[in-house]
Amino acid sequence: MKRFITFKIFLLVFNTIVYSQEKFEKFTFSAGLTLPVPIATSNYYSLLDYEIEFLMNFKFLGNTKLSTGLGFQYGEHVTQEEVGWLTMVNGKPNVYKGIGYWNLDFLSAEIPVIFTIPFNKAFFDSYLAGFSFGKYWNTNLTRTNIPENLQIKINKTYMDFNLGVKKNLYQSEKLTINLSPILGYLVYLSDYNDWQKDYIFSQIKFNFNF
Repeated sequence: MKRFITFKIFLLVFNTIVYSQEKFEKFTFSAGLTLPVPIATSNYYSLLDYEIEFLMNFKFLGNTKLSTGLGFQYGEHVTQEEVGWLTMVNGKPNVYKGIGYWNLDFLSAEIPVIFTIPFNKAFFDSYLAGFSFGKYWNTNLTRTNIPENLQIKINKTYMDFNLGVKKNLYQSEKLTINLSPILGYLVYLSDYNDWQKDYIFSQIKFNFNF
């Protein structure tokens, strides 16, 4: 079901970009920080994820702007869980119990799609709504207090949905700098293990429009 929904959204994005391709405006470089906040477990720890994006901007349906391109993210996610397994000690079975840690370092590449709707009668200048397709392309999984013979697959493909606002900090004919606080929800498109969970996230981005 997740894959079918992803395919339908991909077709929608493709048709939208084709429709907008003759209305190209500017390029955008974004740099941001993301804080994952798990909703399914309290034993989840994460440092800030780091993200950069390279976007092309198009006019779409009047004053609305469509932005898409390529993004990269680096993060380190740690999950703590109770573990137990059977071992043999002096020829007798012995049950081991303890706390295990999954530590996943990753680099991911993603395709963001962002709609920007101007709103000039408020403190913020625009509303943002978007989503991204992403995949981990470089991962390093380390385990503590977990048997080495466990074969664990990693969920590597994901999709996130996000909403936010944008505030202009600087504007000239050649450069615009703005700040974007964002809230979102990330969904893994596979289910290979019990310790990678979907999560909500808060994010802040600095955008440089050329």
